[in-house]
Amino acid sequence: MKSLIEARTIGLDAGRQAVAAAVNNATSIGVSVSVAVVDRAGHLVTYDRMDGAPLLTSQLAQDKAYTVAAFGLPTHAWWDMIRDEPSLLHGVIKTDRLIVYGGGLPITHDGELVGAIGVSGGTPEQDKTIAEAGVRVFEERRSSMTGRLENKVAIVTGGGRGIGEAIAKRFAREGAKVVLAQRTEEEGKEVAKAITAEGGEATVISTDVTAPDSVKAMLQQTLSTYGKVDILVNNAGIGVLEDLVDLSMDNYDAVMDVNVRGVLLCMKYAARPMIEAGAGSIINMASFNAFVGLQRFALYCASKAAVVNLSRQTALDLGPRGIRVNAIAPGYIDNPMMHGYCDSHENPRATLAEALRSIPLGHFGTNDDVAAAALFLASDDAAFVTGTTLVVDGGTLCHGPHA
Repeated sequence: MKSLIEARTIGLDAGRQAVAAAVNNATSIGVSVSVAVVDRAGHLVTYDRMDGAPLLTSQLAQDKAYTVAAFGLPTHAWWDMIRDEPSLLHGVIKTDRLIVYGGGLPITHDGELVGAIGVSGGTPEQDKTIAEAGVRVFEERRSSMTGRLENKVAIVTGGGRGIGEAIAKRFAREGAKVVLAQRTEEEGKEVAKAITAEGGEATVISTDVTAPDSVKAMLQQTLSTYGKVDILVNNAGIGVLEDLVDLSMDNYDAVMDVNVRGVLLCMKYAARPMIEAGAGSIINMASFNAFVGLQRFALYCASKAAVVNLSRQTALDLGPRGIRVNAIAPGYIDNPMMHGYCDSHENPRATLAEALRSIPLGHFGTNDDVAAAALFLASDDAAFVTGTTLVVDGGTLCHGPHA
């Protein structure tokens, strides 16, 4: 059966968080289940089957979610209505993909059905309880979004993956119109699609941050589309692992061009409309490696130290014109860049363990942790904050990295 509403309104990030919450709940009560999230048209967003859950539960979980999306009712509500009607019960159960046992719940927003979650593997009551844990994620996400960037226009360079992607999505959820200034346009389009799926607004502009004409054109297109620039996040960056004695000057040029020249060019051209408006926030992505070194990472460490001091100096120039400039210095963040660094060592597992031991909080950071810091600096909550570097490292700099 096909839903009357075709628009996809649940993003992959939200779906994954809901599935993870449901799985955690199932683990806590000792049940192995499958969990599925669909959008309101019944299209699968994401799912997971826990170890020990029968293979069949994957399809049953999806079918429960599909049933809810198709009819807008929890699956246990169907059971309550038809269990005393044998002929109807037989017909519904035999109908393809329609499941009437507990474990399927609607996901709503402002009273409107936006999707559904299905759980299979436990008793009907357990499945319903686990599904409720997943639904709560959507409720908590909505309650935590306060519109702190409502009607703002934010440019995020390198917003197609990793930290930049997390920042772009967080800004969009807080009401900003996001420009993804991205060399790899396809990555940017995937992020923009995810943002619009959650009701946000995003534009992808192919940009080479090292080329003045490309940066200038990106700013002009942003102004043509949105009429202003309120926030700039200079996130695009690269790193090269290389011993000093083998250091290639081509690698030097590449790292410094993206990590320093790119930051400088984007600030130069974004500052102009901000000066005209008399306000703006610029956030430059540095690293804890601006303050301490890592083996075979000389170029990256030097470039990020430059970003820290460049942010401090431009805060002096732009502060009197109403523009705040700050930097963020992430530590060990659980993403491909960190794992790539650890994998470059002779014993990657030992290197990863050493990195973890250097964090007093006892766990790696996430892209979302950095996005939360960026949100603070971009918002009016940081109205009296400029020229600073916000370290997001779980305490590693209290004693320095081990890896």
